[in-house]
Amino acid sequence: MNDCEPDTVEGAEPAASTVSREQLAHVFPAEAPPNSVGRFRELAVLADGGLSTVFSGYDPDHDEHVAIKLIKPQRATKTASARLLAEGRLLCRVRSPHVVALHEMSTHEGRPFLAMDLLRRGSLHARILRGVPSDPWSTARVIAGVCAGLSALHAASIIHGDVHPGNLLIARRTMEFAANEDSMTECSEAFELVTVEERIVVCDLDVAVDLLDPAPWQSCGTPRFRAPERAEPIAEISERTDVYGATAVLWSTVSASAPPLVDELVDAADALPSHWRRVMTTGMNGDPDRRFATMRDWSVAAIDALNVDLVRNGCEPLMSDSPNTC
Repeated sequence: MNDCEPDTVEGAEPAASTVSREQLAHVFPAEAPPNSVGRFRELAVLADGGLSTVFSGYDPDHDEHVAIKLIKPQRATKTASARLLAEGRLLCRVRSPHVVALHEMSTHEGRPFLAMDLLRRGSLHARILRGVPSDPWSTARVIAGVCAGLSALHAASIIHGDVHPGNLLIARRTMEFAANEDSMTECSEAFELVTVEERIVVCDLDVAVDLLDPAPWQSCGTPRFRAPERAEPIAEISERTDVYGATAVLWSTVSASAPPLVDELVDAADALPSHWRRVMTTGMNGDPDRRFATMRDWSVAAIDALNVDLVRNGCEPLMSDSPNTC
């Protein structure tokens, strides 16, 4: 969850981007799970941010578990409530197995909440932190999933604006097995970063930009994954903004290290093999006009670089129409 707020909205609070998410979570700790939120029962805390708490909950009407994002009582301002409702409306515009699905949008004690897919396999960030190694096939699955999810958002005129490994969840690949997610614990035994039976799911649109109704924003996003233009309220936000974040995710996947800041990019990229260097320096270029124009362009370039590694390891290259490509 990202907790920066626009400073041009009437009644907005001081810029949360001036403090870290951890500091905000400490000042506004997670609330104890309510007995119920709407029809949802058996709540337990899943995640905590400065603005909201995410609970797991059981839906007796549909016999399924969901993730419930509820604004904290101390943060339930008009601005925060409007922002969460806007996130819900954006999710309503997208239908993709690579974007988290919205089940319900309602209120609890005057505070809005979103009920969404509950995906128990954790995030790409969690697996990277655990030291789960990447391999060419996992990298291909990350490329395909990130491309598919962000392309679905872009087709709906939505720019995510905060693409990083923590906002990329992992779920079963086939939708017919979705019910099995409820019985899954986070995949501690996974020996691949993303296995053949898994898919990447993009989540967390709380700082997304609606191109159909753009509004001023403040400096938002996660350091090292945030495109430079996200720090400029008058800058143009486009698909190329998400290309930057997707490339930073790819850097983390390929190099197993944090991506560089934009002014460190050229020197850091010198340590990469030449076939990856072009992808990274183009995708994370400080000038949006010099990046890949679309996620499809980004995906093709990334798969081309990955094919160099595959061929060197005696494997067949991936084709552009492969299930592992966007």
